[in-house]
Amino acid sequence: FPSHDIFGKWYDSPAGQALSGLPSFGAIVPPHERVHSLAIKAQEACKSGNIELVHKLYDEMEGYSVEIVKLLATLEAEYKSRF
Repeated sequence: FPSHDIFGKWYDSPAGQALSGLPSFGAIVPPHERVHSLAIKAQEACKSGNIELVHKLYDEMEGYSVEIVKLLATLEAEYKSRF
């Protein structure tokens, strides 16, 4: 999944790292890592045919994705208030 992770590439890029001094920047890491972990579990569940678990994991990933979007909005507000 990391090769498809556009957000992670931005986060680690010079553009993303330019925001690393803002309070919410680091708060994005735990839910982002959790999405990756859940995606791997969902892929394994799919391969084994456990579609019910795939749906459960997808729902959990969606919750973390919503959290990430909220944190990005906070990051944007922090950026705008400082620059």
